[in-house]
Amino acid sequence: MSCSKRRSRPRWHWALQVEGTLHSLRALWPLHSAFPEDLLARLLGLDVGDRRIGLALTDPLEIAASPHGTLERTNQAADIAQLAKLVADREVRAVVVGLPLRTDGKPSEQAERVRTFAAKLQEALSVPVIEADERLTTQQARRALLSGDVSRQGRKTRVDKVAAAFILQHYLDSNAT
Repeated sequence: MSCSKRRSRPRWHWALQVEGTLHSLRALWPLHSAFPEDLLARLLGLDVGDRRIGLALTDPLEIAASPHGTLERTNQAADIAQLAKLVADREVRAVVVGLPLRTDGKPSEQAERVRTFAAKLQEALSVPVIEADERLTTQQARRALLSGDVSRQGRKTRVDKVAAAFILQHYLDSNAT
C-alpha cells in the first residue's frame, strides 16, 4: 500500500480560487439578468507622502488588502492621472486615502496636504474618495518589514505600499458587517 503525498499549494492559491469562483459565477449567471459588476470591484488604498504614494488593493470580495506598488510623485496632475488610470484598469469602486492625524486626533500639516490632494482626486474620479485614519501605520509597516528580515534598502522601497495595505485593511476591518 502506498502512501499518497498531499500536494502542497502556494499560499496565494486561495486567492486564485476566489478569483476563479467569481468568474465562474459570471459565466453561470442567468442570461436574463445582468451580472452585478460591483461583485468584482475592489478598493484602492493610498498612503500619500511628499515623495511617494503607497498603493494597496483588496481582493474582489474585499476581505484582504495587499500591497500593490508605489507611485513616485512628480506633480499633482500627473499623480492624479496615474491614479485615475489605475482605478479604471483595476475596476476600483472606492479609494481609501490615509489621513495622518496626530496621536491626539487633530490633523497635522501633512493631513491638510493629504486632504487637499484627496479633494482634487475626488474631482477627477467618478468613484468615492474616503478618508481613513492612518495613525502609526508607517511604524507598523516598518516593524512588519523588520520582523520579516527585509534589508534596509528593501524596507525603504516597500514601506509605503505596506503602510497603504495596513490603512486599507484597517478600513476593511472597521467597516465589516
